[in-house]
Amino acid sequence: MTAAKKEYKLNPPTVSLYTEKMMLKVLFEHKGLETLFEESRWKSDEVARALGLPNKLEKEENLPEIVVQLLKPRYKTLQKMTALSDENWQQAEENLLQLAQLLSLNEAEVGILRLSLHLKLEKDFEEVFNYFSPKSLTQAVDFLAKLLVFPRNILRPVLKKNGKLFQYGLLHRNYRSTDIDEYIEWGETLDPDEFLFFPLDEEKLLKNSVILSESPKLSLTQFQHIEDKHIMMRNYLQQAIEKKQKGVNFLIYGAPGTGKTELANLLATSLNLTAYNIAYMDEDGDVIFAEDRLNHCRLSQTLLERSQNNLLIFDEIEDVFAGSFFERSVAQKNKAWLNQLLENNAVPMIWLSNSVYGIDEAFLRRFDFILEMPDLPIKNKAELIRSLAGDKLSEGYIQHFAKERSLTPAILDRAIKVAGQVDLQNKTFAEVLLNLFNQTLQSQRKAKIQPLIEGKMAYDLDWVSCQTNIRQVSEGLKRNKKGRICCYGPPGTGKTAWAGWLAEQLEMPVLLRQGSDLLDPYVGGTEQKIAQAFDQAKSDNCVLVFDEVDSFLFSRDGAQRSWERSQVNEMLTQIERFEGLLVVSTNLMDSLDPAALRRFDLKLKFDYLTPTQRQNFAKHQARQLGLGELNEEALYFIEGLGLLTPGDFAAVSRRHQFAPFEEIRMWLNALQDECHLKPDFTQSKKIGF
Repeated sequence: MTAAKKEYKLNPPTVSLYTEKMMLKVLFEHKGLETLFEESRWKSDEVARALGLPNKLEKEENLPEIVVQLLKPRYKTLQKMTALSDENWQQAEENLLQLAQLLSLNEAEVGILRLSLHLKLEKDFEEVFNYFSPKSLTQAVDFLAKLLVFPRNILRPVLKKNGKLFQYGLLHRNYRSTDIDEYIEWGETLDPDEFLFFPLDEEKLLKNSVILSESPKLSLTQFQHIEDKHIMMRNYLQQAIEKKQKGVNFLIYGAPGTGKTELANLLATSLNLTAYNIAYMDEDGDVIFAEDRLNHCRLSQTLLERSQNNLLIFDEIEDVFAGSFFERSVAQKNKAWLNQLLENNAVPMIWLSNSVYGIDEAFLRRFDFILEMPDLPIKNKAELIRSLAGDKLSEGYIQHFAKERSLTPAILDRAIKVAGQVDLQNKTFAEVLLNLFNQTLQSQRKAKIQPLIEGKMAYDLDWVSCQTNIRQVSEGLKRNKKGRICCYGPPGTGKTAWAGWLAEQLEMPVLLRQGSDLLDPYVGGTEQKIAQAFDQAKSDNCVLVFDEVDSFLFSRDGAQRSWERSQVNEMLTQIERFEGLLVVSTNLMDSLDPAALRRFDLKLKFDYLTPTQRQNFAKHQARQLGLGELNEEALYFIEGLGLLTPGDFAAVSRRHQFAPFEEIRMWLNALQDECHLKPDFTQSKKIGF
């Protein structure tokens, strides 16, 4: 034995003093020798190399005995050393002490964290544990308690899932752990290499979990449509901070781009609070998983509660609360902790989501405020567009874009900014902007925005043929701004145009929906779009206009499918409940459901122009188009066109813009052609003109 000891000498170890001691402890006190070393062979080259055992030693028949002779003196030496911090690990030890102070970690927690760090950075270290596979957490606790010399009752809480090290994301546990090292795997909160070489302080630790929020781009004046709500939230938040109240949480949800994050930052700014966002991407642009984001939330709560005037914003919370039929959500897996946070968090939080679908009611009832962020009303959206675009857009286009519900503040801000920086290439600013909007909307599978038709004929009640006194009706609606009107009659008689003119007189925006806008291929989709239209009209105080309403209010007697009846039922129900101004138009009055007719306060029949109206309108149009005055023969010709409508004059006027009429005769014949194309045309007599 003496000869063997003299023949072989240990090589310098490849691991730190701490790791060397721990590895030797496993060998001598945890039956590691019997497990790893057999006669003439060892099971792990990595362990042998780490401890400095020479390669040629493996050929010895009495290998275990020689290993004991070589390593035991070394182990005794290490046991006598009070400090096991190598020069390369001094910074890590200082960081462990700093972390313990910042997070109030006890000695057992620091001991486990130190062990985890060495396992993470010294790959040969974990090899010694690959041969010790505990069957449960209890066995892992027993093993680690002996290895680190901590009482079992102290160490067990450290290794529980709700312990600080796991709650802060400093450690991570594989749910199917098979080896000791997998029960205390280094977490995602701290980069182990940085922890080894660079000093750690509170600011850096906080930076690993949250991002300082950007200054808001909007102002609270642009949220006037929810002024009563954000004032209430602001006042509550202010009092809560002054009283150091715990458990203050707001939930703001709504469609992407509606300004949820902006509102959260504005609330913070208005109260001089420092707002932090729980990061959902790391510095490399990789997505941070929901479990880790919750860990960051816990850690930041601990770090920020020492100082006042802080606010945490948890955006994109869908990944935390979204579950499935087969698997519980991350929130449900951490339900006890999350409930406790919502009741006791020291730092106020604003949680942001696109939807509340899937969020457990147990969580919802613990929020102080739950606000659904609506789309900007048309007036506010017009102001936003005007402020972003300046004088680059006409007022007509500003109003045109403001009426588009799909254009959220986020889309407007980005598109207008891009349009202002690109080469227009002989296009107008509005054309470029329209293209940018439609590209975005198309990617979201939303309807494209049509160009604004500028230079349209002015609407005039003198050119409206209505069996009811349309002027009297219009004046009454101006006073009350409420009513459910059904306009029917031939195409082009001015039914929908009257609704638009009326809205202008009332200084109310128009929400126009055609049949194609509301029809949806999925069951229940059409009903949902109908309901959304009524909700938007109520929210934005719009004149709600349904063109081609016969698409939804056809007689249920002829319905062949259940969903056809449900569409009619939904429309009837919404009409019954609506307290604003509703105007619907149809060319097929006879096909409407009888129940629908009873729900309208007034049915207005728009008809073909009267002879006097035809002649007066023709005189007006001839002058507008530069064709001169009409003589008696021309007026007689016009009088004979009994099916003329304002729409016919408008169509021929648009044609004149690209194919000008050289003389009155050509213009009159064009009007006659419009009449000939109508189904109920009965007079084919062509007057020679």
